[in-house]
Amino acid sequence: MQRFHVLGTDAKGPVRRVSVNGSNGNSVQVKLHRYAPVGKGDVLCIDSTHPNQMAIQSAEDPKDLIKLTPPFSCADQLRLGSTNFNVKLTEIVSEEDYQNYQFLEQFHYRSSGLLNVDDDGESTPSADLGGRRAVLLCYLRIGMNWQAVGYIELQMPLMMVKPRHVLFATPFHHPKRPIAWQAWNTDALKKYVNTTVRIARVVTSPEFRGLGLAKTMITAATQFSKDRWHIKGVRPLFIEISAEMLKYVDFVTSSGLHLVGYTEGNLARVSKDILSMQRGQKISSG
Repeated sequence: MQRFHVLGTDAKGPVRRVSVNGSNGNSVQVKLHRYAPVGKGDVLCIDSTHPNQMAIQSAEDPKDLIKLTPPFSCADQLRLGSTNFNVKLTEIVSEEDYQNYQFLEQFHYRSSGLLNVDDDGESTPSADLGGRRAVLLCYLRIGMNWQAVGYIELQMPLMMVKPRHVLFATPFHHPKRPIAWQAWNTDALKKYVNTTVRIARVVTSPEFRGLGLAKTMITAATQFSKDRWHIKGVRPLFIEISAEMLKYVDFVTSSGLHLVGYTEGNLARVSKDILSMQRGQKISSG
């Protein structure tokens, strides 16, 4: 197993280019899929015999390798009446995947189909604003074809979330990992906030809503988080979601998530949405 220190990354289309320190002291580039969870300072491990197998070395245990490739994928079945439909979830690995993601991104109410243009002149989804994220596309088998019907997006957690603060306001000690706090104060927050991974978006194409795809996507994202997600080599312990829509449609408890409280709102977010609506952007909820 060869180990390299990651110097930086950049992404274009479905590809993430990862710069690492080469054996001769010069930097070399490794290509991965766009949302592969890898960043500056990580230790990239490449199998000497099978170079397409890559992982990140855990910061807690050098023997624990957090898999990057082959890209994550999983399969499930969706039952409608007496008919089973095959479902698959996959990371974005091709130009077709990336275009499907761009198309589906418009169905999130805060996006409304608007795209940003990056420095290279490439159109990218307006949600693609930096910070670690992972995207799993959901495909439904219809006849002989696979149709992209939704996606789920994981991101780094927000710092200030009151229900989380209340939940964690008790001494905690993990039985196997070096994660512990006596009080969930500023020091604990800074040190351990990234042991939580946040479900930032669950998006389903309008014509396929109501079929139970959200449960399938959340289940897949939970497994991805256990197997693949990390921040600087530290795996997560908790997964959370905060969504206005949960006040009206509970699409998470069937996947094993539990209500822990209500946020106090975000006036800056509301103000931004109102300004967007005044400019003509259609926002259906929020």
